[in-house]
Amino acid sequence: MNDFDTAKKNFSRIGWSYFVFVISFYALAYGISILLYKIDPAISENETVNMITGTFPIYFCVIFLYLMLRKVPKTLVPEKNLPFYKVILSIFVCQFMAYAGNLMSVVMQQVIASLTGFEPENYTIDMLMDLPPAALFIIAVLIGPFFEELIFRKLLLDRIGGYGTVLSMAISGLFFGLFHFNLFQFFYAAFIGMIFSYVYIRTGKLSYTYFMHMVFNTIGGFLPSFFADKLDSFTDLTAGFAEASDPAALEALGEELLSGGYLPLIIYYISVLTVAFIGLIIFVIFLIKRYFPKATIELGGGKAVKAALLNPGVIAYIILSIIITILNTFLTAA
Repeated sequence: MNDFDTAKKNFSRIGWSYFVFVISFYALAYGISILLYKIDPAISENETVNMITGTFPIYFCVIFLYLMLRKVPKTLVPEKNLPFYKVILSIFVCQFMAYAGNLMSVVMQQVIASLTGFEPENYTIDMLMDLPPAALFIIAVLIGPFFEELIFRKLLLDRIGGYGTVLSMAISGLFFGLFHFNLFQFFYAAFIGMIFSYVYIRTGKLSYTYFMHMVFNTIGGFLPSFFADKLDSFTDLTAGFAEASDPAALEALGEELLSGGYLPLIIYYISVLTVAFIGLIIFVIFLIKRYFPKATIELGGGKAVKAALLNPGVIAYIILSIIITILNTFLTAA
């Protein structure tokens, strides 16, 4: 068996492993939900319980994923030469990439709405905002990032990192974005997943990407929960600024923003936008320098891309993820 066939076989095994992983955790999550409903139907109406039953099976099923991936040889040889301050700068880039991904999600939402008349809703963020702060912090900041980095960086990149940095970043980002099963989260999750992947490939340190992921989720998920009761009204007020032309109306809107307890939210948004703008500058500089560690397994002629994507396992994982995303989008709305 030549190098191309071996690579294609390994990528296919990886794809099937993630396919089975998704099936197993969904089966376990629904099994637990049904059991709890039979015990007490009122339990199923508790948002915290729903979030726990919908996420914690993932962390249990990672054991099966690890066992399935053991037969795939590791290929990554990290350089371990990325200074920690560059890891911090990468967090700035993540904020920029998140904004770029969110913009693409909005465009996708508008396209779907214009074609079907159906407007998808971000049910995930709604569930997160309904959680108590302590539960949100534990799930979204502490536990979630650790297992997601274990699943989509260490277990995955250790086995595909040798086929090239750009390819490995793309595959890890794609797998990570699809795994959110949410139109609103796919693009930004895929983009930041690629940044996390770059850091892991350069360093081989899960602690770095775990730290980055924690900071990102704190900024984008945990901190906004303290402003949840003002987000809708703040959005309406800012929309009013765009529509108002009368100076008196603009002045009244400005006074309401400053006197209505929106100042912390304004400071938060300005800070995040500043971080994202700095991230854009850093990203442009990175593109100019374009430093990517070389592949340790050279297939040549675009064969690595074909081996990575054109195989039964990866195709099955992609199709399954798309189906679940569609079902989540339309069934949740129903």
